[in-house]
Amino acid sequence: MNRYSRFLSIRTKVLGTTLFIGLASIVVTNWQAYLIAKSSMQITAFERMTAVREAKSEVIKSYIQQTKTLVLSLSKDQWVLDAMQDFHDTPESDHAPLQTSYHPLFQEYLDLYEFANILLVDVKSGKVVYAVDQAEMFDQGLLQPPWDQTQLSKVFKAAQRTVSNHFVQMTDFESYSLDDGLPTGFIAAPLFAKSEEKVGVLLVQLEIADINRVMTSEYKWEKEGLGESGETYLVGSDYSLRNDARGFIESPDEYLEALAQLGTDPALIQKIETLETTILHHEIHTPMIEAALNGNAQTEVNTNFQGITVLSSYKPLNLEDVNWVIVAEIHADEVFAPIDQVRNRIVILTTFLTFLIIMLSVSIAQSLLKPVLLLMAGTDQLKSGDLSTQVPVVSKDEIGLLARSFNEMAVNLREAHEKIASQAETLRQQNEKIRAELELAADFQMALLPKLPDLDFVKIESMYLPHFMVSGDIYDLALTPSGAVRCFLGDATGHGVSAALMTMMARIGIDSLPSKASTLAFTQQLNQILAKHFREHSLTSICLSITPNGQLSATHAGHPPLVILPANSEQPIHLQKGGFALGMSEEEIIPYVEDSYPLQPHDKIFIYTDGILEWENQQHEQFGSKRLFAFLMEHRHLELHAILEALSFHLWEFSQGKEGGDDITIIGLHYTGAPL
Repeated sequence: MNRYSRFLSIRTKVLGTTLFIGLASIVVTNWQAYLIAKSSMQITAFERMTAVREAKSEVIKSYIQQTKTLVLSLSKDQWVLDAMQDFHDTPESDHAPLQTSYHPLFQEYLDLYEFANILLVDVKSGKVVYAVDQAEMFDQGLLQPPWDQTQLSKVFKAAQRTVSNHFVQMTDFESYSLDDGLPTGFIAAPLFAKSEEKVGVLLVQLEIADINRVMTSEYKWEKEGLGESGETYLVGSDYSLRNDARGFIESPDEYLEALAQLGTDPALIQKIETLETTILHHEIHTPMIEAALNGNAQTEVNTNFQGITVLSSYKPLNLEDVNWVIVAEIHADEVFAPIDQVRNRIVILTTFLTFLIIMLSVSIAQSLLKPVLLLMAGTDQLKSGDLSTQVPVVSKDEIGLLARSFNEMAVNLREAHEKIASQAETLRQQNEKIRAELELAADFQMALLPKLPDLDFVKIESMYLPHFMVSGDIYDLALTPSGAVRCFLGDATGHGVSAALMTMMARIGIDSLPSKASTLAFTQQLNQILAKHFREHSLTSICLSITPNGQLSATHAGHPPLVILPANSEQPIHLQKGGFALGMSEEEIIPYVEDSYPLQPHDKIFIYTDGILEWENQQHEQFGSKRLFAFLMEHRHLELHAILEALSFHLWEFSQGKEGGDDITIIGLHYTGAPL
């Protein structure tokens, strides 16, 4: 290039150089920005699919486990055992009066637990002695055709063979004639008489609609973060679906047409259309499903059965009785639609800038001579980081003045850079020291958190999320000499280090108080300690205790209300009697009050700091107590850890990715009943 450059005019050189630098910068920068944005969007989509997959997985596993537990409990119900004993001891010809007598009870169980059917089967003959619905379908017994080769017969035989009264097992889905060929599943548990003799087997038919509702989000896919094309589905070991596909639910005709184009058996398509379900009838035999059935969990880009590129997150469901996998996926076109729009805008912008650069380059090339080129060379050196750059001053005109100004600027930049570098190093060292001290303080705080006790009458779970490296929240758990469990939760005013110091002072005060103190005495004495030694901040708190017989006592100090989710009621109960926050004054401005409430078995109690209530979304709308209470009531039948995990996901979904501005602590207690 140097060989021919001497034949080019300065105007041509300036024009060519300016065009090359401008266009290369625009193209490379925009292309890199596009690739980075696309990669980031793909990672975000995978994380969202994985989060949805995990949430659905936990709900499905919890539903199945709870249903199995319910069936096992029902198998030990005295009414059920008495009914089975009566059918066992009575000749088959005299069963009609017994069926009439026990039908209202089993119908009530069916309606209460939302089962599809309940069957009592004689353990020796395999004959169904009673069924709430369609008893005539089982006249031949489960050990005879047409039932002897079914999943239903297999699970009956397993219950028939077992010697354990804790046995409970679920079947995989299968089509049966009793529901016009619709797929269904069963759960079996043996029935033992008082003499420990096995007299029968309890079979409960599942409502497949329950699993379908969970996996299809009750047809609210977009609210689950699945957009217009995403879905979650279950696949069994036979590679067929265990819930209805979204495409079939939203557009059955288009879905069936797609199956036909793939060469699917017309009889099978007709069966899907007649039964109005894809469960057990649509097979998805892909490498992804093969990998999941082999125990692998992964996220990847692949194609679905229609040949559409999708972003998938899959894993085995790890159920005890069946080999199912769960998949969450969304069309790649939907995920990358926003970035494709950005790409189109980049092309338009690049075209415009190219035209602008050409015009400017021509103008500059016509007006500048050699001193400008020297100045440009000096500018390039300075831009590359050489702060010692100086350019020759070859004239006294405006270009010469500009050159002298450039040289002065380079000197000033070099001096400023040296000063900034020195200050930056000093700040870095100070920041490293502060960070190390804060990390040590955070570790110390975490070490002071109590271990969750394993008690016979109460289960305890907690979620502790500091906003900063150190937290202004504190909680404590202790057993009193009387056998009660005492739980304390405090929230210091302010944030960061000052709030953390307040919690340290509270910890010292808590450790100095007698373990036998009531919640009222505990609160009063801790207030005296904090008001005397640490008046710069205050601490809202709640102290509660639960005795083995279910007596709940609580004392509030300016804290959000305690929430009780009764096991036998649809309405939550709030307790919030009390005085001002701790540490404001040694005198009780408003006297602290100890409230009480008699708990019933399986009541759940939640206490929390206001960080949850003040969590904001992108529209600066707070999460608030109404949403919290509604969420807890809606999920009250789940285990505590599942409730807290679901709440964490729900807060993230509500905030639309915006971080909260305060520490979050929530403690759940599940009173399981007085120990035997």
